[in-house]
Amino acid sequence: MSKKMKFILSITLVLAITVPTAWPNITNSSRKIIVKRTLEIALVEKKLPDYELINKEDSIILSSENIDPETIPEIPGINLIVLSPESIQEKANNEGDFLYLRFSTLKIRFIQSSVSLENSWAKAVNSKKGYLSGGGFTIWFFNVLGNWINGPFITLWIS
Repeated sequence: MSKKMKFILSITLVLAITVPTAWPNITNSSRKIIVKRTLEIALVEKKLPDYELINKEDSIILSSENIDPETIPEIPGINLIVLSPESIQEKANNEGDFLYLRFSTLKIRFIQSSVSLENSWAKAVNSKKGYLSGGGFTIWFFNVLGNWINGPFITLWIS
């Protein structure tokens, strides 16, 4: 066998072993990993705009809009309560305006994914207040040999 043929065979073997591990399983497993990491960045690392306002509450409300509640992880020290958009509005109507989290974008792809998490106000229907707080971020995640690694923020906004 020639050197060239051995080289081609070696490269083919390396690719045959490496490439399948580089394509993540686009199931709830990948989704859960990305959702958990996003929430950790926002709430544990405190990188969510106006985090100090949402952290004043005993519990943090997370909307079930755009996300399967089964993909929401438990995060030590953070009490997340998942509510539907209708329940969030009802809570605001009954208890007053409050900040809540919402995944506005969750695009899971093979090589890269993007997630947008918002810190928004739920306003009671009779509320006359205007708010200049809240915000959110969009972050990219990259698949590196089957592991999801977060990249830099591509967008960070404050209301």
